[in-house]
Amino acid sequence: LQAAVDAAPPDEEGGESPATSQPRYLVTRGRVELNLGRVPSARRFAERALAAEPGNTAAHLLLAQATIRMRRDPTDELRAAIAYPRPQPLAWALLADRLGPTEEGCRLAERYLDATNRNAAEADAMERLRERCAEREEE
Repeated sequence: LQAAVDAAPPDEEGGESPATSQPRYLVTRGRVELNLGRVPSARRFAERALAAEPGNTAAHLLLAQATIRMRRDPTDELRAAIAYPRPQPLAWALLADRLGPTEEGCRLAERYLDATNRNAAEADAMERLRERCAEREEE
């Protein structure tokens, strides 16, 4: 990723490449930072992506994931990440897991399972939540 950025031509004033201010690039770079454990840096990239494109659901998901790593409440960021027109299915699972077997949590777990295959990252946790939801309904 960094090699591609380094190879990109600078803008007309000789500054950084225009690609580095694109929300998609910023979110991708933020994910790399998060995977490397650089949580503050990941948050900064997510915030830059949101400044460039308010409402970018992928940036909100990245911000939520960084917030989780910081052991803070990501509910607001997760709610923003499930907004339309481009909801992030992983955000459905993460929010459902936080909400537990509540009406909304159960609905989000179902939505995640409907949108992804059964081998997806959070599928097992969402299946368990679905079972807890069914038990709750039986009571």
